[in-house]
Amino acid sequence: FASLGLVSYFVYLFHGFVIAALVRVLPPQMASAAGVLGLSVAVAAITFMAGRISWRFFEYPLIRRGRDIADRYESAGSRG
Repeated sequence: FASLGLVSYFVYLFHGFVIAALVRVLPPQMASAAGVLGLSVAVAAITFMAGRISWRFFEYPLIRRGRDIADRYESAGSRG
């Protein structure tokens, strides 16, 4: 569940876009055959995978870089 915590905000922000994309991409016959449960599972899986990719290649590197900059700033300030 820890990885869900990492991507929960991404999932919150982007699940609507995934729903809209699936509705546009899937033919109506396929969407109705899959049903609400099937589409919900697909949206959850796609959104979670996109969130993990975003965390790994975008968010975490930016957080790490920000911490590095803050550490350098702190250590420069402590030298007086």
